[in-house]
Amino acid sequence: MSRFQDDTQRTTQRSTNPANAAQTGTAGAGLTVGDFVLIGICFFLVVAIIWAAFMVIGELTGKATPNINLSIFFIILIYVLCVGAGWLWGRYQSQTMAHKENSRLKEENFGLKNAVERLESERFSLQAQLRSTQTAPGAATPARTSQGSPAGLVPVVSSKQPAPNIYESAREPEDPRDLPEHPHERVFPARNEGNSLRFGWRIIGASRRGFGHAYEGKYREDDFNVRIYGAQGQQPDIAIIAIADGVSSKNLSRRGARAAVLGATEFADQRMTNLRNLVSHQADQENIARETFTILMDALKTARFRIEESAARSRASVDELQSTLLVYLAMPWDENSLLVSSTQIGDGALFVLQHTQQEKWKWIQQPQIQSAGNEVHPFMRSTKEEWERYFHCHLLSHARCIMGMTDGTADDIEPPRATRENPNPDQFVYVHDFYARIVLPTFTAPQPGEELLKLLAYQKKTSHDDRTVVCLYRQ
Repeated sequence: MSRFQDDTQRTTQRSTNPANAAQTGTAGAGLTVGDFVLIGICFFLVVAIIWAAFMVIGELTGKATPNINLSIFFIILIYVLCVGAGWLWGRYQSQTMAHKENSRLKEENFGLKNAVERLESERFSLQAQLRSTQTAPGAATPARTSQGSPAGLVPVVSSKQPAPNIYESAREPEDPRDLPEHPHERVFPARNEGNSLRFGWRIIGASRRGFGHAYEGKYREDDFNVRIYGAQGQQPDIAIIAIADGVSSKNLSRRGARAAVLGATEFADQRMTNLRNLVSHQADQENIARETFTILMDALKTARFRIEESAARSRASVDELQSTLLVYLAMPWDENSLLVSSTQIGDGALFVLQHTQQEKWKWIQQPQIQSAGNEVHPFMRSTKEEWERYFHCHLLSHARCIMGMTDGTADDIEPPRATRENPNPDQFVYVHDFYARIVLPTFTAPQPGEELLKLLAYQKKTSHDDRTVVCLYRQ
């Protein structure tokens, strides 16, 4: 997961965050909220002096002077108004400057992100050139006469091979023992494996090692798992799907991702009976949402426990098994509705395509990026409060496709930036393009999971991360 930065940088990042500066009262060009309050007090003093001067002139000229109590009341009122106006103006200036600073930092962050991607691409190219140089024939050496004295240099002609292409150069990990459990590719459904739910819904998924990991001889760090549940003798009606993205900076993140998705989908069939009964008895949506909330919270608890078990078996710290985790439950409600509950910690994405009068994409889960703009909070550092905060339950009408993915794919379909020519671009234009080119053609394939895996091998500049996509669709 190339976009992860360790949490040790947070303190520095937060101290430079303009939003924090606004809370401490920074108003921009050296003025604080307190400075504006002092300006208000100074303005009040000017008014008070003028008021006092009129009163003295009235005494000297013998004219009637205002009632002293009324004068004091008005002076206090003017003081409060001046101080209040100064404080409000200071707050307004502070918030305005903070907003401008936020906008500037976002622009700088976008530029830095592009620079990092460019440098990463250059790094791959330089590594390829270094390898080709190391494997090239040696330089010319002096020939020797029969007496052993050097003769003239004999030129050696070497044909320099072009640098290996990142898309054509793949290596196996130095330690291949994890390959049976963590292969470079994974698909769902496997051959002769069921993938259907009632009312015509089907599920497909694929995960493949990224070009960057293949080039560097690393494992695939993404993973996913799908579990389908059904009452005995009836067509399956509930699916739980988990998607995880291992943190690239952690040596055993692939094991953490695998343990997370297996743990999050580890439920006995009987556990779904209560949810099934609530739906069949037409319980209100609030009770059904509460039941799915309990199921997903238990899923995350089990995922955490399985990661801790895997860390113990690996004789490693839990921190070496860090990953993100996206979990969602789907249950066809009737012919036209689909129940979807989800929660996540990380930068995965979950979209829904609905078709009423026209096809329309919506977010179900958006990538969670922290204050630095390029930082992801891993699952094993999250809290139960965060799990609950990102829980969502939707009863979707006329849904056509639910599309979940890790950031290796989600980054490729980020919303386009606003321009002067197009100030309000469609934020799902690349999502729909990805769906039309990569996902939709797999629905009619004899082996849809394998077809999705093949289409996920697309080449895109600076897109080198693992790619994982799981779709629930209805034709």
